[in-house]
Amino acid sequence: MQSMTLEQVKTVLPSLFTTRKPVFFWGGSGTAKSTTCHLFVDDKREVNPEFGMIDLRASQLDPVDVRGMPYVNVDTKVSSWCPFDVFPNEERDGKFGLLLLEELNSALPAVLASLYELLFDRRIGNYK
Repeated sequence: MQSMTLEQVKTVLPSLFTTRKPVFFWGGSGTAKSTTCHLFVDDKREVNPEFGMIDLRASQLDPVDVRGMPYVNVDTKVSSWCPFDVFPNEERDGKFGLLLLEELNSALPAVLASLYELLFDRRIGNYK
């Protein structure tokens, strides 16, 4: 893990974004981690007004919020998952954007496990 100041993060965030890999900021409360991300998105929106951003507090999520609700397909009689609308949707949020997951270290273990699937596999159940 590399240690950086927020000023350094501001300079590397654009190139980190292009890698499409998750980035984890860790620091004390009120140190402008979220603000740094919001400013990055503001800059992106100057070029692309449809650039989206969703800001989720992992500590306030329930496992069902992350995985979705089970349902049974009446035609196939097979159960599946209906994802909740808390995650990005291209129609609603645009093709490009940032999903900011805050307070990961305070999330319930089951929520964190599901979010790891999203972070590392870029999917959760039926949501991709």
